[in-house]
Amino acid sequence: MENEEGISVRPMRLKVLYTFDNESKTNCLARWPHILDIQTAYLDETTQVGVIELKTCIQTIVSASPELVAKLGRDYTVYAYDYSEYETPLVGQGMLSWVLASASPTPNAPAHQSKTIVTGRVCKNTGLFARGAQETLEVKLRLVPVPLFSRVNILRVCKSTAN
Repeated sequence: MENEEGISVRPMRLKVLYTFDNESKTNCLARWPHILDIQTAYLDETTQVGVIELKTCIQTIVSASPELVAKLGRDYTVYAYDYSEYETPLVGQGMLSWVLASASPTPNAPAHQSKTIVTGRVCKNTGLFARGAQETLEVKLRLVPVPLFSRVNILRVCKSTAN
């Protein structure tokens, strides 16, 4: 059902395309196992986008690639492609560890009240993936490796610019 602004909520599957190597050359795919209610809108006659919480996408890729969180001394800067903007720019979302901390019940997590939303393309399902939902939201993320030492420096710079 579409409202007067052209926004609708429909059941969809979620797939997350992502890279996490230094050169962003290895493309990975993770699928969320459940159907989600996704808020969507048309950008033009042919392009439809949906929005979803970043932490759902991160949980999807961490489930598929647990090595992302298993390596001590390594974190990742998270970038999401913004399909609602001209030329689909990458938008920085902070550190992977921060997003994961925001999903935890710890009240002092860096982004404990975060409702960070990212966009994805709405795609039609075909074949095996059409069960239960006719469409899929395709979100694309780029994770850039950052040594832990660099992360400490990033935090120091963030704190000094906030003062």
